Amino acid sequence: LLISADMNSYVVLVAVMASLVHAAPSWNGPLASPVVLPSGYLADTPEVASLRAAHLAALAAAPGGNPLYAPLYDSPADVPFPKWNGPLASPVVLPSGYLADTPEVVALRAAHAAALAHSYH
Repeated sequence: LLISADMNSYVVLVAVMASLVHAAPSWNGPLASPVVLPSGYLADTPEVASLRAAHLAALAAAPGGNPLYAPLYDSPADVPFPKWNGPLASPVVLPSGYLADTPEVVALRAAHAAALAHSYH
């Protein structure tokens, strides 16, 4: 008899939970009809377009610049940064699509492989 009472409580609990799931609000409004532009992007809805226009109008009406920023017109000249003055690279593309190693890299790989082989003996 005790098992029967527990099972009845379980059935009632499951029924209440199931009714809550079905009572949850769902979207009952109109379905969206997206407009795809020739560029592949979605067109803005009329609401979004009007809000975007209002935002851009407010941006245009806002005063430009930052009044707290005062650039120094007598600031020192720009200091040139060092740049690469060496020879330009001429990469070799392998049939696989990868770049071929330069002779320096090939030599260093061989030295590394030799050092590894020597360390295991």
